[in-house]
This record gives sequence, structure tokens and C-alpha cells, in this order.
Amino acid sequence: PRPARRPRPAVLRVVTRLSHACGQDDDTEDDGAEALQDALETIGLLLGEGSVVPVVGGGPQSPSRGRQSVPEDEAARRRGLEVAEAAIRHTENGKQLLRILSARDVSTQYDAMVVLQRVYIKQPEPINTALLADPMAINRLMHILQSCQIDYVRNESLSLLLLLTASNPDIQQIVTMQGLAENIFDLLGDEDLGKGGKVARDLIRCLKNLAGSTTCQRCIRETGGISALVCA
Repeated sequence: PRPARRPRPAVLRVVTRLSHACGQDDDTEDDGAEALQDALETIGLLLGEGSVVPVVGGGPQSPSRGRQSVPEDEAARRRGLEVAEAAIRHTENGKQLLRILSARDVSTQYDAMVVLQRVYIKQPEPINTALLADPMAINRLMHILQSCQIDYVRNESLSLLLLLTASNPDIQQIVTMQGLAENIFDLLGDEDLGKGGKVARDLIRCLKNLAGSTTCQRCIRETGGISALVCA
């Protein structure tokens, strides 16, 4: 018998087709929102959880709280890499995944950020290139961090920014100029630093990423946030 066709390209085609409606003013996005969410969740499962998995204790309102790194066996690693490569290939080198960040529906934004993180862990350079080629993509991600009132969605944008700022100096400087350092200090002001927690750790680690750039260091000092943090 002929082997069954693999479902991954078909699922990715759904994402490709429906991503074009994201951010539109008409009802087109709403009509495809549920299908797009289902497709993104499927891709996330096919990618494998890798270094981004929820642990017990996050609660139903915060599916991304308490993430930790877990090992993958070799077969799972290969499968995840294959799916990541297919995701890059079928979404214009990741551009269509980034476009989904402009969706009005926050659940769709959340699902897109989960997929972007799992793809980025396996294939970082295409996502970096797509981000730098489309300034609006970084604007969309920063807007979620700065404006979203739903904690688990906002925290997912922080997790993605933590990955993106780990080693790329261009992205570090762009997000710093867009106010990421100020956002970090504002969010730290709302955290109980005595108790720590994942959000506080991610904020500090993201600030550390920015501090690795001389240009970003100057901007961080100018915010005055370090003094406020030390006195907290």
C-alpha cells in the first residue's frame, strides 16, 4: 500500500492561509480564528515541548507559568527539528508566524508565541532574519508585553523576548529603543522579589541579556530603574 501522506504540510497550509487575515478590520479573522488556533496547537504538539513545557502548579488561568527545561530523546529531537524546518519552509521563513502576533484574539497570539518559541529553539536564524526584515513584527510583540492585561499572554511574550534577546545584538538594541528596559523595571515593581518566581527570574534574565550590549547599557542607566530596584 502507498504510505499515508504526512499531515504536517496540510496543517501548515492552514496557518499560511489564515495568517493573512490577522489584524484585518473585517470579520475575516474572526471566521478563521478557531481553525487557526487548532492548527497552531497541533504544530506546537508536533514540534515537541523540548525546553518549553508547563509544570504542575500553573493553574488554569496561566498555562505558561512554571516552565522548565526537560530533555528530549534523540527520536523526538529529530522529529521536532523536521517539523521546525517544515514550519519555516511553509510560512515564508517564519514571516507568517510573526504576522499572527497582530491577531485581535489573545488566545491566537498566545498559541503563535508558543509555536515561535519552539521553532526558535530549533531554528533561530530564520526567525531572527524575519524579525529584522519586518520592524512591525517586533512592534507587535512589544505591544503585547506593554498592553496585554492577561498575565499568561503577557508572560508568554516575555518568554519569547527572553529567547530573542539572548544573543542577537540587533534585536537587543531594537527592543531597548522601544522601551523594553522600562517595561522590565515596571513589571519588576509589581513582583514580590522576595519570593522570586518564574516571571521575576525571566525579567532579570532579559535585563541581563540587554546589559550585554554597550548601547543598551547606556539606555538602562538612563531609565533610573537600577537605583529603584536596589532600593526596593
